[in-house]
Amino acid sequence: MGQRVSRFGMVAMAVLAAGVALYSLRFAAAPFGAWPGIDPDIRSVIERFPVRALIHMLVAPAALLLGPFQFLPGLRGRYPRFHRASGRIYVIACIIAGSSGLATAFHASGGPVAGFGFGLLAMLWVGATLAAWRAAVQRRFALHRLLMRFSYAMTFAAVTLRLQIPVGFALGYESYAAMSPWLAYTSWIPNVVAVAICTAAAQQRWTSVAPA
Repeated sequence: MGQRVSRFGMVAMAVLAAGVALYSLRFAAAPFGAWPGIDPDIRSVIERFPVRALIHMLVAPAALLLGPFQFLPGLRGRYPRFHRASGRIYVIACIIAGSSGLATAFHASGGPVAGFGFGLLAMLWVGATLAAWRAAVQRRFALHRLLMRFSYAMTFAAVTLRLQIPVGFALGYESYAAMSPWLAYTSWIPNVVAVAICTAAAQQRWTSVAPA
């Protein structure tokens, strides 16, 4: 039963990540003067800071799309070269998207409170990803896997943010800018907390069944 739930979770995560990543490709039309389904507040940020904003919005989906493949043990075992190559692309995408996201965060449409939240996310995202890469280079694979979970929890903020936007409108917020001061935190902190809880629970189970 637990294995089925785990598989369902992985599939759901991959499907949601792919959907959001593909939907994000609409930002590629912005340099040509087209704004398909792009929020006016986000459009305003892009128009003021096109390079840094679009780099973040077009590179981050690559990390979002590649992330789920890093957690498949069968894929790691059978195709280690693919795992390493896709992992390097993931790290590079996180660093580029995180750095450009940090540069854009100070101009978030939700004001300084939102900017601080998104900026903190960007710094922790890049830091966790670089630490995960360093752990892999040092062949500290248990630490590498743990840090990669935290890294992807923050990458997955792109999904949880979009899932929370309809909730914001249902609560009476009139625009994305109005709700972004809390989205800047609720989009990623619960993900990180969930990873921490699951890791602690797994460690507890392992300790309870390990021989004395």
